[in-house]
Amino acid sequence: MTKYYWFLLLLPFLLVGGAKTCIAQTQEMVQLIVHTTQPSSDKQTESHKASFAVYDVTKSFYQLRKKGFTVEETQQIIARQGTSAGSFLMEKLVKSNNDGEDVAIFDLRESTNQIGNVYLVNETTPIADAFVGSQNVVVVLPLYDSYDHPQKAIHLYPKMNQEPSAIVFEKKLVEEKNTYSIGEKIYYQLDIQFPNGIASEETCVVTDSATKELELLTESLKVHSEEKRLENLTFHSHSQGFSIAFNGQDLQDLAGKTVRINYQMRLRQDAIADQSIINQATLDIGTASLSRSTRIRTGGKWFQKVTTDKEQQVLEDAMFMIKNQQEEYLHLKDGKYCWKKRARDAITLTSDRNGLFSINGLADGEYLLEEIKAPKGYKRNPYAVSFVVKSMSYAINGQPSEPLKITNQKQETSFLFPKTTDEKISVGMIGGLSIIGSFIIYQKNRSKEE
Repeated sequence: MTKYYWFLLLLPFLLVGGAKTCIAQTQEMVQLIVHTTQPSSDKQTESHKASFAVYDVTKSFYQLRKKGFTVEETQQIIARQGTSAGSFLMEKLVKSNNDGEDVAIFDLRESTNQIGNVYLVNETTPIADAFVGSQNVVVVLPLYDSYDHPQKAIHLYPKMNQEPSAIVFEKKLVEEKNTYSIGEKIYYQLDIQFPNGIASEETCVVTDSATKELELLTESLKVHSEEKRLENLTFHSHSQGFSIAFNGQDLQDLAGKTVRINYQMRLRQDAIADQSIINQATLDIGTASLSRSTRIRTGGKWFQKVTTDKEQQVLEDAMFMIKNQQEEYLHLKDGKYCWKKRARDAITLTSDRNGLFSINGLADGEYLLEEIKAPKGYKRNPYAVSFVVKSMSYAINGQPSEPLKITNQKQETSFLFPKTTDEKISVGMIGGLSIIGSFIIYQKNRSKEE
């Protein structure tokens, strides 16, 4: 009986505690009021009205912030990623308010564990007379008014998607070639023709990313508009690429103008011949995303050392050097190929037990293979062998191409005399004949005496 009375005494306190919790939760709620970009017709049915969905993208937002992106850049990235960036919360049809405006109203938590929530607002069904839907909106809470008070009712006016066709975006190689040697610089150029309507956008991001065979030369990156260099831009770089963000003021100044981005990349030593080496650039404005890519390659050649006879037995331990048409030798220094007149310290290639050896990482062209050491028991080739590097001369669909056969002749051996100089051979012959002649004379004289 005593326990029962204690429960009755505690019950009012539990109820009060619960009431306080509800009040605290109410204070943490905000209202997102989403306005349609165009008024819908009074005759439209519910199925033809616009609807909006809200997604929680808090986790994605703070992960990107940790990588060094600004708030505006992160909002732009998540808006581009769309619904895949978060988890679905709710969806609502627009309804007319007291002022006759079509709005969708969402009641959402302002924060979780004292961390401001981030929401993505996505139009799921554009209104019937709109050709394209509105752009995704990313809201980072809490939002404050001009008096530094947290806003509890936030009005959103999503902008209409801009047709990608209104934007001209081009990427190209400056040089008229697409094959390169290891360590060689590749010159790239991006051209962006901003439409006049770009002034209404808040941000624009250009991202460039290459495969691991290329490395960005950061100091080469330059941005110009009408021959004027643009320097006060948000720039992030890594070994394989970069991103450039244009803010609202930048876009206002660039409306109707062309922006040119020039930069260089270098072909790394680990590049593999006859494989596509891709560099891709992406332009993101609102939810419009355009991508352009270029492909380059490097080349190579396989060889096989064999005998000149019909069996063509493979020969190992032959050594070679590579020369260009100017009789310069191929060297490797600091991860770059270079050509020098001297043979000392040049790259050497050695045939393995199967007679095979190869050169990788050369631009297409004609080269020379010079033998510097023959296999044991074989003659060294006195002349360099010409070979051509071209597409698929190194690999076809990832498999080694047919090797170029490099032959060697055996050294001749004599059973009568050792293979020495002619002088030594002549002396040996004279000495041998003298001994034989002396023996014959001795035999004749002995016979006469008898």
